[in-house]
Amino acid sequence: MRQAWILTLVIPALAACQPVPDARDPAPVCAAGQFAGLVGQPVAEAAVVPEPKRIIRPGDMITEDYRLDRTNVYLDAQDVITTLKCG
Repeated sequence: MRQAWILTLVIPALAACQPVPDARDPAPVCAAGQFAGLVGQPVAEAAVVPEPKRIIRPGDMITEDYRLDRTNVYLDAQDVITTLKCG
């Protein structure tokens, strides 16, 4: 019984030891704005977009998770870049 009582004090204390993220650190941002000039170019040009990136063709199934640091490169049926978006 005494061990259970000690654990009820120790576990919350350990949880309080987690580091607090620095609010001054900027959130990661994708590179979509930096590479807007790639719109209208063939998919091979998307190689210059830094990772993480995701190439999305018409009809592709993609996850709906949103990542601020990922660049989504959307293509048309001819593998030409149509849009770059964060996500």
